[in-house]
Amino acid sequence: RVASEVREGLDVDGLHVEEKGVTATVHYRKAPDDRVDEIRSAVEEAVEGVGDDRLRVSEGKSIVEIGPKVPWDKGKAVELFADEVPDSWLVVYVGDDTTDEHAFRSIDPDGLSVHVGDNPDTDARYRLRDPDEVERFLDWVTDRLDD
Repeated sequence: RVASEVREGLDVDGLHVEEKGVTATVHYRKAPDDRVDEIRSAVEEAVEGVGDDRLRVSEGKSIVEIGPKVPWDKGKAVELFADEVPDSWLVVYVGDDTTDEHAFRSIDPDGLSVHVGDNPDTDARYRLRDPDEVERFLDWVTDRLDD
């Protein structure tokens, strides 16, 4: 309902509301800069009107995420996956957004956390500049696995 309200209540070029089942993400990267505050406010109002304190809003890089107010984040998901793989495996997490910070923290010191971009305020242990470097890194990793 919140995603529908935001989509129907805002007529903004470049706005994309992605419904993911339990969560939704409002992408405004391509929206005009002078409409960003209006978008954020509309999401907050829709959550307050529909959510009845059961939903939370979090912000990332040109996104607003809407989800259930539960003690769950990407870090908890990574921990769950890491518990399911053999101890000999290296857990690697690559992300480019503030929403990835929980995951970076959850796998250190035994895993490999990689931030993509130039954010100086990250808990990732390593950095790559852009998606092209991510591709080269993943190619390098897969080449080593073939040995």
